[in-house]
Amino acid sequence: YLSAETVLSESGVISQMPSLLVVMTTGKKKKVKTAFGDIEFIHTDCPVPELKANTTYDWERGCYIATLDRAYDDLRRLRRSLDLVDMEDLADRRSEMDH
Repeated sequence: YLSAETVLSESGVISQMPSLLVVMTTGKKKKVKTAFGDIEFIHTDCPVPELKANTTYDWERGCYIATLDRAYDDLRRLRRSLDLVDMEDLADRRSEMDH
């Protein structure tokens, strides 16, 4: 599933475009360089039922997308920089989703 910087940037919580596409996987970690940019596959031990509860399937892309909460939690778990995350905007978007 798409997560971390990728999802947070697409939602506007991070103002900058990430230099890579972050894909969480239950498989092996791997970094793939393409003509369009890098794709980073990052292993997660999270149980599949929990993953499904915190993602939605995007039929246009053909993959799962993390919720904002899951994307932020993944970013923290990966020990990536949280400096670019607009916490106020994240809180606003979370409250919008609750309504």
